[in-house]
Amino acid sequence: MALHNIPTNTWLEFLDQLQGQNLATPEHIHKVLGVWNEIRAHFQKEVLPPFTQMTGEGAVQLAWSSPKQIFDVEIFPDNTVLWFYRNRETREVAGTEDEENPPQALTPEGYAFLGRLLG
Repeated sequence: MALHNIPTNTWLEFLDQLQGQNLATPEHIHKVLGVWNEIRAHFQKEVLPPFTQMTGEGAVQLAWSSPKQIFDVEIFPDNTVLWFYRNRETREVAGTEDEENPPQALTPEGYAFLGRLLG
């Protein structure tokens, strides 16, 4: 189950469906909404809802993409928040996926890379 390029209210309904289908707990969805709200507050502008899907590891993945870049955030049921960035032209990559003690929120470096994509 995945959703892409939709209005915010439809995106919120999709998150409710994940919970309703027992794919995510209320606490997990609450964390996803918290990360989403933090991203919107950080950039202080309209940020369109991301491509959203469940991963095989049980995370909710939020992804933004342009022809040149991709940025995704994975929010796990234990509140771990991992992010990954790739520039398709330069092949630059960055992220938190290899950290021993993964963060519980999007890191400042993550915001910087997402900002590159959002402009």
